Amino acid sequence: MFDVNFFDEKQAITAFADRVPQSVAMAAALEFHANRSSGNLTAIPNRRNVLMFFGIGGIGKTTLSDRLEAWIKGELEDPGEWGKPPDVDRIVTGRWELNNSHGNLSAARLLIDLRDTMGKSQRNWPAFDVAFSSYFSSIRPGEPLPELAGNTAPVESGVVTLAQNVVQDLKDFSSDLELDYSNLVSEAGGGLLRSAIKVLRVAARRHQAFKHAPQLDRLLDRCSREPSPENQMPHLVPHIMSMLTLDMNALPVGKRPVPVIFIDHFEKVQTPGRRLGEELLNACIHALPGVLFVITGRNRMDWDSDSRLSLPKAGAAAWPGLVKGAAEDPRQHLVGSLSEEDTRSVVTQRAEIEGIALAPAVVEAIVTATRGWPIHIDAVATYIRNVAADGRRVRVDDVRGDLTTIMELLVEDLPDDETKALQAACLLPFFDTALAAAVGNVDEGAVIRFTGRAIIIKTSARMYPFRVHDAVRDAVKSAGPHASGGWSERDWASAARRGLAEAHSRYEAGKALHDDAAMIRALGLALRICQDYSLWDEWLTEAVPHTPSFAGMEDVMPSRGTQGLTREVEDTLEYVAAHEMGSTEESLEVFKRLESGGGCMARSASLWIAYRLRSLGRFAEASEQIAALMDTQPDRKDLLRRQSAITLAMGRRFQDGMAAADQLNPEPRGSTRDYIRQFHGDFSGFMESTSQRLADVTAKRTRRYHLELESRLVRARALCGTGNESETRQFFDYVTAVGFRVGRKHALTALGYFCITDRSKIASIAEELQSVQTVAGPLEAQEAELLALHALALNDTTLGEEVASRFSENPRPSPLWIRAEILLEELGIRVATVETQWTEPYDVVRARWLKLYRELIARQL
Repeated sequence: MFDVNFFDEKQAITAFADRVPQSVAMAAALEFHANRSSGNLTAIPNRRNVLMFFGIGGIGKTTLSDRLEAWIKGELEDPGEWGKPPDVDRIVTGRWELNNSHGNLSAARLLIDLRDTMGKSQRNWPAFDVAFSSYFSSIRPGEPLPELAGNTAPVESGVVTLAQNVVQDLKDFSSDLELDYSNLVSEAGGGLLRSAIKVLRVAARRHQAFKHAPQLDRLLDRCSREPSPENQMPHLVPHIMSMLTLDMNALPVGKRPVPVIFIDHFEKVQTPGRRLGEELLNACIHALPGVLFVITGRNRMDWDSDSRLSLPKAGAAAWPGLVKGAAEDPRQHLVGSLSEEDTRSVVTQRAEIEGIALAPAVVEAIVTATRGWPIHIDAVATYIRNVAADGRRVRVDDVRGDLTTIMELLVEDLPDDETKALQAACLLPFFDTALAAAVGNVDEGAVIRFTGRAIIIKTSARMYPFRVHDAVRDAVKSAGPHASGGWSERDWASAARRGLAEAHSRYEAGKALHDDAAMIRALGLALRICQDYSLWDEWLTEAVPHTPSFAGMEDVMPSRGTQGLTREVEDTLEYVAAHEMGSTEESLEVFKRLESGGGCMARSASLWIAYRLRSLGRFAEASEQIAALMDTQPDRKDLLRRQSAITLAMGRRFQDGMAAADQLNPEPRGSTRDYIRQFHGDFSGFMESTSQRLADVTAKRTRRYHLELESRLVRARALCGTGNESETRQFFDYVTAVGFRVGRKHALTALGYFCITDRSKIASIAEELQSVQTVAGPLEAQEAELLALHALALNDTTLGEEVASRFSENPRPSPLWIRAEILLEELGIRVATVETQWTEPYDVVRARWLKLYRELIARQL
């Protein structure tokens, strides 16, 4: 049998890439682009920065893309007829991967990849780096910035160095700046980066270093306020990329790099329905006139059409090079199959390499049957090698079939376990060896052996490192049960069920280990299998609402609005979107729509309607919703009764809430009373009961609720002096990694308690709290408490008045605001009172809260 080294440079797809016209187009496009981008980039009226190669699958477009990149970099070992690479200086290249996108694109990933590419030419891009860092710090707080390509120093150090250099210039007019930048030297880790960004944000408005980017200050303000891990605001990314255009434009022509970004599998974003991924690429490419994009895919790009109204930039005037009939490169090129001569050459050369004797009639039969389609030629060559390895002579009849026929023969020729491994690999859009083994119902060793075969493509994907070409997948699926070992439709359905069961097993394993990331990955895999094979399983109806976060699933989940989705998958995507919208009227309407639809998410959505009404301050409506659910969902009566008591408490009706709690069963009665007592400054019962509940491994609770309880406990311990900063930081890092927004809010506030007298650190934490908000702008209770406590610690009434002035930004019926109200009152600053049913005299409540806060401040003095 053959091994991973079987497919060498003489395989058909590589032979396709050796053809001359594509290299000529690449050279012409590069020359045109280098000349055009040497002028004023901001004055270019249209975009001629896209070179497109399109054609049917399996003709070698991916190999063409790879070899073109290697060629222009001068790294192609055997350029053949292409000859020497284009004579263009300062070329830097990069890639934007789309193959596993399924129509979903990570805007942050594109931004990181672009920064990685530009790091190959020079270390710093002032305006772009600052905007990039500000945005990245908002969507991934607590994480280090990615490393520059070819440089061991992270981007972060470049940004900090830039800030320190700017500070040296600012010293001469520092009185003009309302900023303390001393922490640029004393801070460490994330605090240092935040201090640098703050310095550069001011410098963007005041300093000559950024005079070429007058829009930078407004963009930095948006990057610090609007995006969050849960809502990354991808529409900001093209604006951030436009800062790179301004940076490039500010360089002398002789120092400008010539960036070339390669994008393969463009058809992945040319999906039916709303093409959000394509819209993002359109905006990004338009924002980068100084970058040449070399795109390969199955379909022609139609950005030149005025009918593409959803695209940010569309029409022939915007994209003249994409118009049909455009004569000069960069333009679009239809690429096809190999010529008969090329096919004949590839087949004979491969046979010689393998020591296989092919009769001339067999070679001609291959030329005729494959019609120059590289993926078909490679499949034939794979089958021929198996035949020769068995000591048989290759006959004309062996190679006359179409791709499906050849795959049938190959299936028949493989060992049974490897046949099943192939079929399992073709069932899945991507896989790891254990997953394919479960789907194929074979030993993992069979899959490992099979991954060495050439029709298996190794990817750089983090989660699932293998895939099979779509044309081969389709051919194997089409082969049916006629070939020995072939699968029937029922067999394929059964295998898909095994894949779903494996996803369920991985989900439960992650759940048992409290491995939230594993649960999230398994859930994403399950949803993709359900989409592809029109499946659903009841465990998903519970798992989706209970997952702590939907972060990390975008690589495998289908796009919201994709046509042809099953009802269950479509409802699930709507449900996920409603959560990402946060406490908004739009989110409420989505939940109502899901409830009325009666689908798989209706039951969970019905309760989230109450939660959303509650978070929007509409407590009476929330109580009505819960009361209605008690009639329609009697099996949830205990949960709903507890939520009814909590809803009363969230409307500051603490006495009514306590009375409702008294009607509950013993365990929820005590925990609900402890929950209400928190708002009176009494945490003793809450910390004890919550610790016991978290320690009870037999308790039936969701991971989402478990993390929420843990988040509240972490914050309470930090406030009361029984927690420590190191553990709090570890918890913050964890909830950040899994994307649990509520946990990040509590953990950030807790971290603020440990540095309440430090102006710079509190300002940085307040900014991070703003970035966690799903609705940008209004003051939220956690930030208000932290800033008011900071003002009290420093006896800074000016800061206190600033906090009080922002109270009108957000309705305050929620008891979460009680903390800030008491702190401001202690500073002598009154805010409008909210009617509250205290369970004991207000003076007692106020004294208890202030005792906690005074002791917290004293611990830091």
